[in-house]
Amino acid sequence: MDTRIYVITHKDCLMPSGKGYIPLQVGAELHNALPYEKDNRGEGISEKNDTYCELTGMYWIWKNVHCDNVGICHYRRYYSDAKAERILRKDEIEGLLKKYDVITAWPQVMQEPVYTHFVVHHRSDGLDLCRKVIKEVYSDYLDCFDKCMQDKLMTCCNMMITRKELFDSYCSWLFSILFKVEKELHPEQYTDSYQRRVMGFLGERLMRVWIMMQQVRVREIRMVQSDSPDSRIPYGKC
Repeated sequence: MDTRIYVITHKDCLMPSGKGYIPLQVGAELHNALPYEKDNRGEGISEKNDTYCELTGMYWIWKNVHCDNVGICHYRRYYSDAKAERILRKDEIEGLLKKYDVITAWPQVMQEPVYTHFVVHHRSDGLDLCRKVIKEVYSDYLDCFDKCMQDKLMTCCNMMITRKELFDSYCSWLFSILFKVEKELHPEQYTDSYQRRVMGFLGERLMRVWIMMQQVRVREIRMVQSDSPDSRIPYGKC
């Protein structure tokens, strides 16, 4: 089975040696080339990486990759086995996808509702525009969006593993919203480089909305943080 887990990175670093893990340089249009697959080959939005973060990699996979199962993790964040001692192997991922439709990271429990947290740490207009677009284009998602914004659970890091057709369906929904939001938000004009990553932050808040609206079986997996993915990995706070 052709299962590919793209390891999103913007720098040269240690990568998993196991089958199925493929390093993908995001923002390749903006930075020096690394010895990895790049998000500026074929159809992509690599030049938007400073605002979309790992989502430029997700977009590239959507438009250019053909396989059975696909997903992303980060160069320091991976899905782990039950004991959080090592990252999941390709065969374990394929086994899970026989029972579940989507694999995501354990949700983070926030101290306040998702919307409140976003407003405190970012600008509120991003989520407000997301709601506006959803109301206009995906009105059947509006109640779910509102519930997710008042919930204290958030699926972080834009990480997902699923069948390619489901991955494509999610990307089609996600980017149709984000591109409309971007036109009114103008994140490229933000002077703070951290806040400029707003499109990636919005993507994190939208993933749970889409998942909850699908008739799919979801498996939430512990996420580990490691700079040495092939060694024994203690659980890291991500």
